[in-house]
Amino acid sequence: YHLGWAELGCGNANAAAQQFGLVAATLPASALLVPRALARFESGDHSGLRTWLQDMADDRAFAETEALHEVRRMQASLELLTGHPEAAAAWMLRDLAWILEQPSRLDTRAGEIAEVGEVLVRLGHGARLRPMLASMQALKPDPAIADAVAYVSGLVEIHAAGRPIPELAEGLRNRGVGVWGDLLDAYGCHVQGKLAGERAALAQAAKSSSSPLVKAALQRNLRHAGNTAEADALRAAMQREMKALDLRSKSQHPLLGPELAFAWLADGP
Repeated sequence: YHLGWAELGCGNANAAAQQFGLVAATLPASALLVPRALARFESGDHSGLRTWLQDMADDRAFAETEALHEVRRMQASLELLTGHPEAAAAWMLRDLAWILEQPSRLDTRAGEIAEVGEVLVRLGHGARLRPMLASMQALKPDPAIADAVAYVSGLVEIHAAGRPIPELAEGLRNRGVGVWGDLLDAYGCHVQGKLAGERAALAQAAKSSSSPLVKAALQRNLRHAGNTAEADALRAAMQREMKALDLRSKSQHPLLGPELAFAWLADGP
């Protein structure tokens, strides 16, 4: 198992896959889900990975577990990374529907809901989020989830209006989540093509957030403003961070979540 991770960290994806395969019979499938998926992805076997992830999703042992959630996030990420944004959106929406089947699944997922929601809005699927956001609000969730729902709802409204809605951003600041207020300001400027305003709001958000999505938005802004060298440098640094493997911390590899995949691509809407 650890030798597999070592091979993966050294860039030997095929060797890593072999090592993980050797211990597959002795470890739970859920324990090997992420490393085997990463090895397949890094070896370039995207078609095989797509089939394997679906096999995992169809496995009854995964049906009601967190592992199914991980699989669907990777399915969405894989579709984004291989140029199929509509298929990715379908997996994201399906996963959100699964989370809503049991309200307790919302617990501890505020950041994830906010970022996946942002990706869906940027991909043009904000309207499809409306009923899910309404369902989340109706559950009277804890403050963190309520703030995430307010943030995504703000993005949906700004996208639909095609202009900033300052009162929504201010509302989030009043709730104590200024970073999401800054990001609403940034998105409002983005949809109007106001690059300087967007950059200023993103810079403010970056003081409180190390999210790859924030870095990706800043990179897009720089590129659209013609600052190609600066954008390239930011992208290179972000991608180094995302691909780094450290078993002591949560990985930000682009396969592991659609928000990470979207940030990795960085040139989206």
